[in-house]
Amino acid sequence: MKRLIIANWKMNGSIQLIQEFRSLKKADGITAVICPPACYLPLFANTSMNFGAQNCYSANGGAFTGEISAIQLKELGCTHVILGHSERRTQFHETDSQVNHKAANAIAQGLIPIICIGETYAERNEGRFEQVLLSQLDQATHRLNPRRYVIAYEPIWSIGTGLVATPHDIQNVITLIQHRLGDNTPIIYGGSVNDKNAKALSNIPGLNGVLVGGASLNVTTFQSIIDAFQV
Repeated sequence: MKRLIIANWKMNGSIQLIQEFRSLKKADGITAVICPPACYLPLFANTSMNFGAQNCYSANGGAFTGEISAIQLKELGCTHVILGHSERRTQFHETDSQVNHKAANAIAQGLIPIICIGETYAERNEGRFEQVLLSQLDQATHRLNPRRYVIAYEPIWSIGTGLVATPHDIQNVITLIQHRLGDNTPIIYGGSVNDKNAKALSNIPGLNGVLVGGASLNVTTFQSIIDAFQV
C-alpha cells in the first residue's frame, strides 16, 4: 500500500504557487496529491502532479448553484476528493449523512474520497472521543466498500493550533478504526503536520500518510514531508 501525502490548500494558493510546485519531486512508494481551490484545478491538467478537490456534491448535475460534481472533477483529471473536513462540518454544517452520499457518488465516478473524522478537545477530555469517532465513521462510510476510500483522522483541537496528537493517541485511533473497518482502508493523520514532526509521524505503525494544511503551501516544506515518509 503506497503512502499518501495530501496537500489541503484550503482557500489559499495562486497561479504563482502552482508554478513553484512544478518542481515537486516524486518519491518511490509515495503518492502526493495537491488539493487546491476548485478554480485552480484546470491548471494542474498539464502537469505531472496528482491533484484532487476539497469537496464535491452528491449529485452529478442540476440546479445546485456554486457546487461541483464528482463527475466534473473526474473529467478535469482529479484522483481524490477531501470530504467531511471539520471546517466543512462546523462552518457549513455538513452532516455525516451528507458526507456519506458525497463519498458514494465520488466512488461511483472513480474518485477516491478522503473521509475526515475528528473530535473536539472537550470530547477527548471528557472521554467521549471514541464514541464520537465511531459514530462519524459508521455514518460517513455506511454501505461503502472499505477498499475504495481513505480515512483521515484529524482531531479538531489540533488543526492549525500547532498541537499534534501524540503517537500513542494516533495509534489508539488507528486501532479503533481498524477494528471497525478491517485492514484494507488506508488511514492518514492531519492536524498541524509539518516538516519538523513528519518523520515521527511516519514511524507510527499502521499510519499510511498525512493530510497537510498550512505546511503544504510551501513547496520546500511539502517536499521535506514527502521525503520524511519515504521508506
